Amino acid sequence: MNAPLKGLRIVDLGMYVAGPYASVPIADLGADVIKIEPLTGDPNRVMWRPFASCNRGKRSILIDLKQAGGIEIAKKICIAADVVSHNFRPGVAERLGLGYEQLSKQNPGLTYMESCAYGDTGPMSKMPGFDMMIQAMCGLEAHCGGEGNEPLWMRWAPVDFTCAYLSTIGMMAGHYRKLRSGKGSRVTTNLLDAGIFLFSELLRDGRDKASQLAQMNSSMTGVHPARSIYRTQDGWVAIVARTDEQGLALAEALGAAKASTALPDDWGDEEYQEISTAAARHNNRDLIALLNEAGVWAEACRDDFNDTLFNSGAWKDSGLLREYPHGERGNIKQIGNCVRFSGMEPDLESTGRAAIPGEDTREILAEFDYSDAQIDDLYSRNIVA
Repeated sequence: MNAPLKGLRIVDLGMYVAGPYASVPIADLGADVIKIEPLTGDPNRVMWRPFASCNRGKRSILIDLKQAGGIEIAKKICIAADVVSHNFRPGVAERLGLGYEQLSKQNPGLTYMESCAYGDTGPMSKMPGFDMMIQAMCGLEAHCGGEGNEPLWMRWAPVDFTCAYLSTIGMMAGHYRKLRSGKGSRVTTNLLDAGIFLFSELLRDGRDKASQLAQMNSSMTGVHPARSIYRTQDGWVAIVARTDEQGLALAEALGAAKASTALPDDWGDEEYQEISTAAARHNNRDLIALLNEAGVWAEACRDDFNDTLFNSGAWKDSGLLREYPHGERGNIKQIGNCVRFSGMEPDLESTGRAAIPGEDTREILAEFDYSDAQIDDLYSRNIVA
């Protein structure tokens, strides 16, 4: 496989989601990612699915960072890396001797990626934070609950994954800077930044007037009658009519007389109810065919997508889906590389699964010139596992 990032070494000290997922897209593209975990493993290992998705394609070494011998090993591995990434609270890495200033003295070209909850300065900087908390703080949960409703937590962790992707960009930008100038970088982002980033379409003009996001309706089905999901005889269909022409075509196709007499910008609850009543007369297949014929975008709201996805030969052949043998869980199927390069053949071999805790400890130590006797001694003193 002609992997574009082959030869790049990342040391990942991250835990949970936002920290470790940042290096997954880089591992997918061929980088060697070494995940350093405590002897008890990443706390997220108790939740297998999120752990596997955030740690596929990495090698695992377990090190006790509470012992001087463990810190010595971790420092040696980090100094030899191109990139070090973690989501410790501010000050933790420095107390361990693994901060940017401490490592960059011996590796001036190091890219050092830090993400935390609320930033590295200010009264909340030392506080822990998780996706649900940042959604609450930024108003995402109140916004998604719908007009007049109670807040709604978005289970798919948008803040965590957004923060992770911002960190991915930061790591690659820092490494590019090193290639251009030879200089290393300390790069930072945080969950609060990610939560605010998700409101990027908010604007405030020169007259200090805010342009608010469209509010979810009280039924939590959409933000506008032309951009909503509607119940049919056998399910739900998502309908999007972005232009005036599409909106009027939607009204005409469904025989919505009132909606046909006004431009979509002027539609409100009455038009929504009219379209909703008309949609309920159809089944999913016929409604989608009718609207597609009229030039309106429509798609069924599927509740079987997981099964459909994993049974798709086309997606498996593309490399998007991968199946790996796992020493503890048998064969597992999971999402693979979502970014593909020309000339880069899909990697369908067993190289991208989440590692068993400490599976690669001995191999990694050997790469750093520890002898078999030294490695055995480290195991016996519970410095590694």
